[in-house]
Amino acid sequence: MSELTRRNLFRHGTAAGAVVVLSAEAFNLLAASPVGAATGGYGPLVADPAGKLDLPAGFHYKVIAKAGTWGQAPYNEPFDRLDDPGSPPYPTKFDGTGSFPGTQGGTILVQNHEQDAVNPGAQFTPVVPKTTGAAVYDGSATNAFGGTTNIVLDVNANVQRRYVSLAGTIRNCAGGVTPWGAWLTCEETESIISGGKRHGYVFEVDSLGRRTTGAPLTALGRFAHEAVAVDPKTNFAYLTEDASGPNGLLYRFRPTRATGQFGDYAAGGCLEALQAWTAAGNPIDDLSQITKVGTSLTVKWVPVLAPDPDGTDASPSIRKQFAYPGRPATLAAASPDRVTRSKKFEGAFWARDAAWINASYAKKADLPASVSYPALPPTVHDGQVWKYQPAAETLTLVALLPSHEAADDYDTPGVFDGPDNLCITPHGGALLCEDGDGLNYVVGLDRQGSPFAFAQNKILFQDGADKIYREFVGSCFSTNGRYLFVATQDPGIAYAVTGPWHTV
Repeated sequence: MSELTRRNLFRHGTAAGAVVVLSAEAFNLLAASPVGAATGGYGPLVADPAGKLDLPAGFHYKVIAKAGTWGQAPYNEPFDRLDDPGSPPYPTKFDGTGSFPGTQGGTILVQNHEQDAVNPGAQFTPVVPKTTGAAVYDGSATNAFGGTTNIVLDVNANVQRRYVSLAGTIRNCAGGVTPWGAWLTCEETESIISGGKRHGYVFEVDSLGRRTTGAPLTALGRFAHEAVAVDPKTNFAYLTEDASGPNGLLYRFRPTRATGQFGDYAAGGCLEALQAWTAAGNPIDDLSQITKVGTSLTVKWVPVLAPDPDGTDASPSIRKQFAYPGRPATLAAASPDRVTRSKKFEGAFWARDAAWINASYAKKADLPASVSYPALPPTVHDGQVWKYQPAAETLTLVALLPSHEAADDYDTPGVFDGPDNLCITPHGGALLCEDGDGLNYVVGLDRQGSPFAFAQNKILFQDGADKIYREFVGSCFSTNGRYLFVATQDPGIAYAVTGPWHTV
């Protein structure tokens, strides 16, 4: 892999939360089979004496970032600080992360922080500071304390520097890596805060920390963004929306300028929404209608009327610009085009000429009231993995996690649900980060599509009066494939994991 240039590296594989160099023969990923009980993988997880991260035998971790939350009760442990003026505590609420090649075989990580308002005295206090000289979008004194930090690592994943790369944003959730080496960080919100400042945008962050401007990429839409996958052949971006009432959409952005350079997306382009049909020509209103693994849908893309709405009745949210059951008559006239929705579109990545996309779950309350093709009724599930192939214009269900809502057994070991961030491994498999209802795992899918537990979060987070296991986030590999970087969102801890990689 060392002979690859920086540009070629990113053109080989990009992911929301990951950059992985893949050989063509390595990526025979996700055979069409339903996901059932946990089997295979690297064997049973071994209890971590430190009580933080259980891994299979032979795997080890080192901590590369520990948020200032750890210095508070009930943890009272040492924490990390930024190498910025004043050495502020490292911010918490970790989320999507991109991996980039550094110098001398090292790695640069760009990490999202899903913060919003200042909340003194709470567990979320360590925010992304706006006083470091980094690019700032919203200078509010009481809100917009999300953003991104860069972590510079050497070839052995030893930390060299941690610093703020973007500040003044809200709820930076996932994102995606571009073929030109930038991180697209996504705001999962449609808030308008102090002074009428709009949020709900994508921002371009330079992994080297030099060219970031803090200007929103408005042409990519204003909505509750989750993740982005970029096609290196066309530089088209595929964007997921995590929203409800009505459910969110999958988008395609076609840039006006597609030279493969930093700043291209700022020049504008065309935003479109997914429209999916069965092979027989029946419309699909919601992806929860598809339960048979291996089903391929025909895809079309329809234009978005107003990509940068203000959220009023005259300028409604993008997902409300299309027809849906119960759409208020007070809203501006709906687009004549139909769209296909899904509850909780989440992670996305690009690999082997396809965008791979998670739909996290669909509970009973999330199903649409009616659909245009009732022969395929909406059905509950605990996660779907989809593969979109632009060359064929098809969207294929490649993995399905059956619903455990009725049994409510989410605290049972080996029950997987709520796939969120996802990444491709250098060995042809996939890793899904759970944001589930009970125990949370990093779930591996081997090259045959079989699931297994690769890691388990053992840290109980004090969330008010409750103690919960928070979600895994930010899975991505170093460019040499030696280290998996992964984190848990709260109280905020990031790991570099290494071991005998072979199966996934």
